[in-house]
Amino acid sequence: MPGRWPSWSGLPISSRLPGQSRKPLRPKYNNLTSFCRLLSTLVQLRDYITQRHLSRTTARMLAVPRKLLIACVDDDASPREALEGFLKAFGFAPAAFSSAEEFLQSDRLVETSCLITDIHLGGMSGLQLQTRLAALGYAIPTIVITAFPDDRIRERALSAGAVCFLDKPFNGEDLLSGIRSALDRRRRDATHP
Repeated sequence: MPGRWPSWSGLPISSRLPGQSRKPLRPKYNNLTSFCRLLSTLVQLRDYITQRHLSRTTARMLAVPRKLLIACVDDDASPREALEGFLKAFGFAPAAFSSAEEFLQSDRLVETSCLITDIHLGGMSGLQLQTRLAALGYAIPTIVITAFPDDRIRERALSAGAVCFLDKPFNGEDLLSGIRSALDRRRRDATHP
């Protein structure tokens, strides 16, 4: 029966490589000097393994794609916060803005993958925002939402390039479907400018 490591290790000595002798490996602690050498070697081994593990973890973190930024423009705080929480729950990086002007002045325009905007905002409307972005050269796929559905406004938004037009309160699945369409459009535009 093979021996065991000292009680502090809790590891059986029975595992050995093919071709190894049957004699169990036992650490020898003849004196304090050999114990200190062993301890020093174990600390170096631990540091080496930790360093290797951290470098692999860092490399994996660099390979992980960033979360897609979805900008939400709504002058009503309650729906804006609910939309922000919904998007976070589905793995997106939401950026909430209380007005079209605030969004236009932000430094997030270039990295925005999709824009969700309300029609009726204080100041510039959602349709005006959509038009201004196009005039500035930003091809951000846009989802338009409103609590006051109107067929004429719906037609204007869609003809101006909106991906979809949702009436409040909207179904989460409809919003996710619109976001998927917007992201598909963004990918197509990026590959075929």
